[in-house]
Amino acid sequence: MKNNNDDDSLRTRLDSLFKTARVQLNAVADEIRDSAVRIRKRIDSKQFERERTRLFEVLGERTYQLYDKGRRQIPEALKETFDKINGMAGQVIEDDRLGNAIEKADEAVREVFVEVGEAIERSSRKFQKKKDK
Repeated sequence: MKNNNDDDSLRTRLDSLFKTARVQLNAVADEIRDSAVRIRKRIDSKQFERERTRLFEVLGERTYQLYDKGRRQIPEALKETFDKINGMAGQVIEDDRLGNAIEKADEAVREVFVEVGEAIERSSRKFQKKKDK
């Protein structure tokens, strides 16, 4: 009889442990689901913000083009921003001009070095010919 009671007691404890483990696993699963929903909402929110920012950039570019082409008069509230953008565009053009000037100067220096090298080579050959005579 003792053996049967021990078996029942063990089954009861194992059953209790199994139920407790199942409840805890369900709680963990619920927490994971809730976390996934929160993370998904944050991701959706970030995607929404990025798309909104991109659309504002497109709107800004198109608006700038309209004002830049003189199709619209620039409102006073936008004039400072418009002038800054134009200043930056002018700076980019100046930077490009400076870059082009540097490239031309570099090319001219390389040409001078080539010419000097060729002149040295000619002189060396002439000197060698005289020496050989």
